[in-house]
Amino acid sequence: MTLSYFLKEIPFLKGKFMANVRVNGILTDKEFLSAMNRKNPDYSVNLIKEVLKLMVDTSKEILVQGNSISIPYFLRISPSIRGSFDSSEEGFNSSKHKIDVNCTVSPSFTEGLQSLITVEKIKKPDGWPKIKEIYDNKTNCNVIQKNYANRIIAGNMIVAGHEFAGLLLTCKADETKKAAIDLGKMDIIKHSQSELIFNIDRDFVSPDWLVNDTDIYIQLRYKTEQGPVVENTIFETKWAC
Repeated sequence: MTLSYFLKEIPFLKGKFMANVRVNGILTDKEFLSAMNRKNPDYSVNLIKEVLKLMVDTSKEILVQGNSISIPYFLRISPSIRGSFDSSEEGFNSSKHKIDVNCTVSPSFTEGLQSLITVEKIKKPDGWPKIKEIYDNKTNCNVIQKNYANRIIAGNMIVAGHEFAGLLLTCKADETKKAAIDLGKMDIIKHSQSELIFNIDRDFVSPDWLVNDTDIYIQLRYKTEQGPVVENTIFETKWAC
């Protein structure tokens, strides 16, 4: 696999540059489950989903007890507290302080990636699509409708070497909740450099969290000839149905 990067000048350090990695994509939970299933078909997607849920629930119980979790060759998780204290006598105050989690990747895991990834320097991407406006054909409001045509206004929506692959919706209140609307679930009415007009197919099934008036982030998805899907910057809108 190839890890592509480009150099960007470090602010306030003229002549010094840092590497910015071009992330090929962010997998949704369903895509991650499918990837694990392809890695080992003996484990069904439902079984993997249940095991991951068990891992999450068990981890919470262990951290609540004040314990840390160390998984060899992968990561270490431990509970922590964020926020400053004004004196050594001050106690925890939920309005100022927050329970957090520290997650550290094992050095052996990182070292293992070294032998699997090749590095390629690329030119700094320019003109990536950036959504400017969204509105539906029914209300002309900033919403995404399932039952009416939607219009996205952006710049450079046709990207050389990348094929439009659909949309990614993320719950604003809980960014772990995501829903991908693949191109196969969209009826494209118009797709130009500056405008995308589409309908969402009736057979698209919304996840439980995606209900009417939900605040969401939306991203355009693109894939390359090699397959990875990339998302552009987010735009805030609402889901309407």
